[in-house]
Amino acid sequence: MRTHHLQAATMTEQTQAHARRIAAGVDGSPHSKAALRWAIAQAQIVGATVQARL
Repeated sequence: MRTHHLQAATMTEQTQAHARRIAAGVDGSPHSKAALRWAIAQAQIVGATVQARL
């Protein structure tokens, strides 16, 4: 039973970590730059990190 609780806690932590990540695709276009700016601003509001994908 103890192992189950540890696994559940680990899964919850991983889920919460993923919920606090915003991904943005960046290809150099004006639209992708705008998307990255939005992602950064939104991340600051919700306490997330930004993962830029090239």
